[in-house]
Amino acid sequence: MPRLPDRPNAPAHPQPAGARYGAPDGPVEAAARRRPAGMRARCRLARPLTAVVMLVAAGACAARTQAGRSEAPPQVARPAAAKGAWLIGGHLDTRRVRAGLASTPRHEVVILVNGTEAMRAEMPRDRVLELSGEAEGSALAALCTPRRPARATIEVTCLVTVDNERAASLVFTAGARRPA
Repeated sequence: MPRLPDRPNAPAHPQPAGARYGAPDGPVEAAARRRPAGMRARCRLARPLTAVVMLVAAGACAARTQAGRSEAPPQVARPAAAKGAWLIGGHLDTRRVRAGLASTPRHEVVILVNGTEAMRAEMPRDRVLELSGEAEGSALAALCTPRRPARATIEVTCLVTVDNERAASLVFTAGARRPA
Protein backbone atom coordinates (compact mmCIF):
# COMPACT_ATOMS: atom_id res chain seq x y z
CA MET A 1 0.00 0.00 0.00
CA PRO A 2 1.47 3.44 -0.92
CA ARG A 3 2.47 5.67 1.91
CA LEU A 4 0.29 8.73 2.35
CA PRO A 5 1.89 12.15 2.70
CA ASP A 6 1.96 13.85 6.11
CA ARG A 7 0.08 16.82 4.73
CA PRO A 8 -3.38 16.22 3.27
CA ASN A 9 -2.98 18.54 0.19
CA ALA A 10 0.60 17.44 -0.63
CA PRO A 11 1.20 15.43 -3.81
CA ALA A 12 2.21 11.79 -3.47
CA HIS A 13 5.47 12.22 -5.48
CA PRO A 14 8.57 13.79 -3.80
CA GLN A 15 9.32 17.47 -4.44
CA PRO A 16 12.76 18.95 -5.09
CA ALA A 17 14.31 20.91 -2.23
CA GLY A 18 12.96 24.47 -2.07
CA ALA A 19 10.00 23.73 -4.35
CA ARG A 20 6.50 24.82 -3.50
CA TYR A 21 3.82 22.19 -3.19
CA GLY A 22 1.56 22.02 -6.16
CA ALA A 23 4.21 23.35 -8.63
CA PRO A 24 5.79 20.70 -10.89
CA ASP A 25 9.16 22.50 -10.76
CA GLY A 26 11.02 24.62 -8.25
CA PRO A 27 10.53 28.39 -7.91
CA VAL A 28 13.43 29.22 -10.28
CA GLU A 29 12.00 27.13 -13.12
CA ALA A 30 8.52 28.55 -12.53
CA ALA A 31 9.87 32.12 -12.68
CA ALA A 32 11.75 31.28 -15.90
CA ARG A 33 8.53 30.06 -17.51
CA ARG A 34 6.79 33.34 -16.65
CA ARG A 35 9.44 35.41 -18.51
CA PRO A 36 8.75 36.38 -22.12
CA ALA A 37 10.74 34.46 -24.76
CA GLY A 38 13.01 37.44 -25.58
CA MET A 39 13.94 37.85 -21.93
CA ARG A 40 14.94 34.18 -21.67
CA ALA A 41 17.28 34.61 -24.64
CA ARG A 42 18.88 37.70 -23.08
CA CYS A 43 19.48 35.83 -19.83
CA ARG A 44 21.16 32.98 -21.71
CA LEU A 45 23.48 35.50 -23.40
CA ALA A 46 24.21 37.42 -20.21
CA ARG A 47 26.07 34.57 -18.47
CA PRO A 48 28.75 34.01 -21.14
CA LEU A 49 29.05 37.76 -21.67
CA THR A 50 29.64 38.28 -17.94
CA ALA A 51 32.35 35.61 -18.01
CA VAL A 52 34.09 37.31 -20.96
CA VAL A 53 33.97 40.71 -19.26
CA MET A 54 35.48 39.22 -16.09
CA LEU A 55 38.30 37.57 -18.09
CA VAL A 56 39.10 40.84 -19.88
CA ALA A 57 39.15 42.70 -16.57
CA ALA A 58 41.47 40.09 -15.05
CA GLY A 59 43.77 40.34 -18.09
CA ALA A 60 43.94 44.12 -17.74
CA CYS A 61 45.16 43.72 -14.16
CA ALA A 62 47.83 41.16 -15.14
CA ALA A 63 51.54 42.01 -15.18
CA ARG A 64 52.69 43.88 -18.27
CA THR A 65 56.10 44.71 -19.69
CA GLN A 66 56.58 48.41 -18.93
CA ALA A 67 57.77 50.85 -21.54
CA GLY A 68 61.22 52.31 -20.90
CA ARG A 69 64.93 51.77 -21.34
CA SER A 70 67.21 49.11 -19.89
CA GLU A 71 70.89 49.96 -20.14
CA ALA A 72 73.86 47.63 -19.96
CA PRO A 73 76.94 49.14 -18.35
CA PRO A 74 79.76 49.71 -20.85
CA GLN A 75 82.55 47.13 -20.97
CA VAL A 76 86.14 47.76 -21.96
CA ALA A 77 87.39 45.85 -25.01
CA ARG A 78 90.81 45.96 -26.66
CA PRO A 79 90.40 44.71 -30.24
CA ALA A 80 93.61 43.66 -31.99
CA ALA A 81 92.92 45.90 -35.00
CA ALA A 82 92.15 49.01 -32.90
CA LYS A 83 94.77 51.43 -31.56
CA GLY A 84 93.15 51.88 -28.12
CA ALA A 85 90.52 50.49 -25.78
CA TRP A 86 86.84 50.61 -26.73
CA LEU A 87 83.84 51.08 -24.49
CA ILE A 88 81.06 48.76 -25.70
CA GLY A 89 77.63 49.28 -24.18
CA GLY A 90 74.04 49.62 -25.22
CA HIS A 91 70.40 49.68 -24.27
CA LEU A 92 67.09 47.91 -24.86
CA ASP A 93 64.22 50.30 -25.59
CA THR A 94 60.71 49.00 -24.88
CA ARG A 95 57.55 50.69 -26.12
CA ARG A 96 53.92 49.59 -26.04
CA VAL A 97 52.03 49.41 -29.36
CA ARG A 98 48.22 49.41 -29.51
CA ALA A 99 46.74 46.15 -30.82
CA GLY A 100 42.96 46.28 -30.66
CA LEU A 101 41.78 46.79 -27.09
CA ALA A 102 45.17 45.91 -25.57
CA SER A 103 48.79 46.83 -26.27
CA THR A 104 51.83 44.67 -26.91
CA PRO A 105 55.48 45.38 -26.07
CA ARG A 106 58.03 46.03 -28.82
CA HIS A 107 61.76 45.91 -28.06
CA GLU A 108 64.68 47.51 -29.88
CA VAL A 109 68.34 46.68 -29.17
CA VAL A 110 71.01 49.37 -29.64
CA ILE A 111 74.75 48.58 -29.37
CA LEU A 112 77.13 51.51 -28.77
CA VAL A 113 80.88 51.69 -29.33
CA ASN A 114 82.62 54.60 -27.57
CA GLY A 115 79.18 56.27 -27.17
CA THR A 116 78.36 56.10 -30.89
CA GLU A 117 75.58 53.89 -32.23
CA ALA A 118 77.06 50.93 -34.12
CA MET A 119 74.06 48.57 -34.47
CA ARG A 120 70.28 48.83 -34.00
CA ALA A 121 67.47 46.35 -34.65
CA GLU A 122 63.99 45.26 -33.50
CA MET A 123 64.35 42.43 -30.94
CA PRO A 124 61.89 39.54 -31.28
CA ARG A 125 60.68 38.01 -28.00
CA ASP A 126 60.95 34.40 -29.18
CA ARG A 127 64.05 33.94 -31.36
CA VAL A 128 67.74 34.82 -31.67
CA LEU A 129 68.75 38.01 -33.47
CA GLU A 130 71.99 38.50 -35.42
CA LEU A 131 73.29 42.04 -35.90
CA SER A 132 76.17 43.36 -37.95
CA GLY A 133 77.79 46.74 -38.26
CA GLU A 134 81.03 48.66 -38.41
CA ALA A 135 82.93 50.88 -35.98
CA GLU A 136 86.23 52.69 -36.58
CA GLY A 137 87.05 50.50 -39.58
CA SER A 138 86.45 47.18 -37.83
CA ALA A 139 83.62 44.72 -38.49
CA LEU A 140 81.18 44.27 -35.60
CA ALA A 141 78.70 41.48 -35.01
CA ALA A 142 76.32 40.65 -32.17
CA LEU A 143 74.25 37.61 -31.35
CA CYS A 144 71.31 38.57 -29.10
CA THR A 145 69.39 35.81 -27.33
CA PRO A 146 66.09 36.46 -25.52
CA ARG A 147 65.02 34.60 -22.39
CA ARG A 148 61.63 34.82 -20.62
CA PRO A 149 62.20 34.31 -16.86
CA ALA A 150 58.62 35.49 -16.13
CA ARG A 151 55.44 36.19 -18.11
CA ALA A 152 56.01 39.95 -18.44
CA THR A 153 59.82 39.93 -18.34
CA ILE A 154 62.35 39.54 -21.14
CA GLU A 155 66.10 39.24 -20.56
CA VAL A 156 68.32 39.75 -23.63
CA THR A 157 71.98 38.70 -23.67
CA CYS A 158 74.06 40.09 -26.56
CA LEU A 159 77.47 38.63 -27.33
CA VAL A 160 79.41 41.30 -29.23
CA THR A 161 82.40 40.42 -31.44
CA VAL A 162 84.92 42.70 -33.17
CA ASP A 163 86.63 41.17 -36.22
CA ASN A 164 85.39 37.70 -35.13
CA GLU A 165 86.95 38.15 -31.68
CA ARG A 166 84.80 38.20 -28.54
CA ALA A 167 84.65 41.73 -27.16
CA ALA A 168 81.71 42.06 -24.71
CA SER A 169 78.63 40.38 -23.30
CA LEU A 170 75.74 42.78 -22.60
CA VAL A 171 72.62 41.87 -20.59
CA PHE A 172 69.36 43.87 -20.77
CA THR A 173 66.19 43.20 -18.74
CA ALA A 174 62.76 44.64 -19.48
CA GLY A 175 59.86 43.69 -17.26
CA ALA A 176 56.92 44.65 -15.10
CA ARG A 177 59.20 46.46 -12.64
CA ARG A 178 62.36 48.35 -13.35
CA PRO A 179 65.51 46.92 -11.74
CA ALA A 180 66.73 49.02 -8.78
